[in-house]
Amino acid sequence: MEKERTFIEKLIVVIAWIVLVGGIVCGTLVSKCIWESQQDMAFPDAVVTFVGSIGGSITIWAVLLQIVKMSDRLRKIEKELTKKDVQ
Repeated sequence: MEKERTFIEKLIVVIAWIVLVGGIVCGTLVSKCIWESQQDMAFPDAVVTFVGSIGGSITIWAVLLQIVKMSDRLRKIEKELTKKDVQ
């Protein structure tokens, strides 16, 4: 099946990957800063921040890719319905 994605769908895919990579990088940097502050409870704060940023970015990434996948499904259904209408 050929993929004929619109500009908006391509933009959503690009944003999804940017969110995933950016969330992981940002979470890593913030966790590193918390860890290097050497305050009390720095380790749990750093771990929670790191895991939370990864979880959040993966969730947003998955939702955006599901939007594109749903749009592909709708396009496929639309093509099938137009084929039936022509026959």
